[in-house]
Amino acid sequence: TALKLGEFVFYLQEHFNWSSRAALVYHDARMDDRPHFFIIEGVYLALDKWMPNLTVHHQRYPDDDDDESVIEFIKKNGRIVYICGPLVMLHQIMLQAHKEQLTTGD
Repeated sequence: TALKLGEFVFYLQEHFNWSSRAALVYHDARMDDRPHFFIIEGVYLALDKWMPNLTVHHQRYPDDDDDESVIEFIKKNGRIVYICGPLVMLHQIMLQAHKEQLTTGD
């Protein structure tokens, strides 16, 4: 369930001492049963509940596939990024991140 995933994400954050900020990017067509929205909601709620000092920002993936705006959001708001959506969306985001040289590590 989404809450179990949220609990797992909390344990990851805690284990690696990722305690400053996280970004959530999700797909939400608002035409179906919205599975990606409800999954990422479980992550958001868990982090909000168990890590009150963690800053969590979220953004819906744009309808126009504007990957550059997503990368700008990630640059400004995320140290750790959780992405929930179709594989093609993840692929597009990763290609844009690579293009902007964000995939070479810290």
